[in-house]
Amino acid sequence: MKVDYSNVVLIGSLTMCGTYMVMDIVDNVSRNLGSQPVAETTTPPKPLAGIVFTRNDTLDSYIEKVDEVTLEDLYAAIRIVESNGNPNAVGDHGQAIGCYQIWRDYWQDATEFSNIGGSYNDCFNCDYAHEIVIAYMNRYATEDRLKRPVTFEDIARIHNGGPNGYRKESTKKYWTKVANILYK
Repeated sequence: MKVDYSNVVLIGSLTMCGTYMVMDIVDNVSRNLGSQPVAETTTPPKPLAGIVFTRNDTLDSYIEKVDEVTLEDLYAAIRIVESNGNPNAVGDHGQAIGCYQIWRDYWQDATEFSNIGGSYNDCFNCDYAHEIVIAYMNRYATEDRLKRPVTFEDIARIHNGGPNGYRKESTKKYWTKVANILYK
């Protein structure tokens, strides 16, 4: 059976984001609704992706929101959550510095894995700090390591919670903050 998705309307909040979630919606519409009209559904308890849809949002509008977001947008959202983009920020009782709020252990992991060089205090320079974040992600946010494609959520949660941050319950709130900026 073929379903025309042009008239599918999403009501409520999404609990995931990205292509996989879109495919889940498409599969569920095909399996469960067939050619029946789409009716309002109950709102899930909390939107993890920070994307809340209204009666006028369609599957196409969701895809546009996700497709427009780039990796650079993700890094910009992380900087806003961490320091509001302030390169001189010092947080976590002096343990995190710069626009990405990088801890010394994070910096050390990134520099050991790459040829970036420099000193920890160079993280006050946003361009240098960005290179550190990329090196850290190249070490920990990889398909080989996660055994599946890496998502924006994985990257944000690893940044916040360390190499296994993508698994930690404590990093879900952080991802919601990043997603709220990323998908607004």
